[in-house]
Amino acid sequence: MSTRTRNPDLVWSFRRNPRLLRQVEASESPGYIKYLGDLIAGLKHAGCRNILAKVAEAGNLNHLQSIISELKIASRLVSSRKRIILLSGSGSTIPTPDMLTHNSRDSYVEVKRLSEDAVRHELVRNLVTSCNQLGLAARIDVKLGQRLSVPAISFAQRTKKERVAGSCSRSFIRQMRDVRQHNLPIRIETRWARIDVSPSSLGRNHMGSLRTDVISVPVKRYKRKIKFDVLLKAKKRERWTGRRRSKFYIVAIDCEDISIEVDEFEDLLLGSRMSIFGGPIPRVRLPRRVQKAIQLGWKGFLLSNCIIPNRQKNAYLDFDKISNRGLYLRDRLLDNVSAVICRFASGQTRIIPNPYAEKRINDPNLAQFL
Repeated sequence: MSTRTRNPDLVWSFRRNPRLLRQVEASESPGYIKYLGDLIAGLKHAGCRNILAKVAEAGNLNHLQSIISELKIASRLVSSRKRIILLSGSGSTIPTPDMLTHNSRDSYVEVKRLSEDAVRHELVRNLVTSCNQLGLAARIDVKLGQRLSVPAISFAQRTKKERVAGSCSRSFIRQMRDVRQHNLPIRIETRWARIDVSPSSLGRNHMGSLRTDVISVPVKRYKRKIKFDVLLKAKKRERWTGRRRSKFYIVAIDCEDISIEVDEFEDLLLGSRMSIFGGPIPRVRLPRRVQKAIQLGWKGFLLSNCIIPNRQKNAYLDFDKISNRGLYLRDRLLDNVSAVICRFASGQTRIIPNPYAEKRINDPNLAQFL
């Protein structure tokens, strides 16, 4: 059965860019293609506007992945009964957010995809291309070794990993050059990955599973990357004027690494809270900005999150240690951000509102936004 028959909504969404859809079909697994079709169908059914224009913005597969992150966030918002307009920044001299949500009050949402890196998926695309050139119709399952499993977060790390992935692709091509369809299934062992090539029931080459080696996740590096991304998005609002600045501004992070959890985001944004065992909480002097947040109605949120002393949980935030303070409190650029939405690889979504945001975009009710 063709992809067109299986996913008419996906074909519809790519009708301005059918070439890119063919690339998606060639490089992604059938399960993922079905997921994309269901994602588009759900947004269409919910009345999300400008889907066609948004998908048409994608110039390549990597850019498309960022747009898919926007669609995933939009899907979560419509499930909370938000009306969504996807926005396009083409031709605008002023930075445009990714979407506008309508509810009791309008909000701009800016989405950032936090990918472990694109090198892994680029490797798979190269393997699929190699099988196309050999005239095969195969499913390709990849088990990455440690060097290709460790996330590449910085530019230097990505460059190094790209070289390793290139070596892996060339080794695969050398070992596969005499392979024909009747030789399948076959296992290709390289220094960097184990690749299983088996006959495909779909009549074409496609990705199967992509598994990684057991590694220690570089959480500190991820936190630095999240900090950089959130601050960069916060800066976008600096150039807005007039009514644009009166709308809530929410930064949404689509985190693809399954090892990153909500605790990391909370510590980064709200601060590193500490628990006291065997004694009372010491006396704490609240910074002026925390006192102002309490006046604006944030006391319940600050207490439940142990930012101000919580006697019941015997936990608090030690403001005297600047390093303990979260990004919201420490960096005034974050006054531009009403909240951060975190979407995790598990599908779980969490909103972390900013008690210290600029007054006109500050609202304790944002804790219940989702």
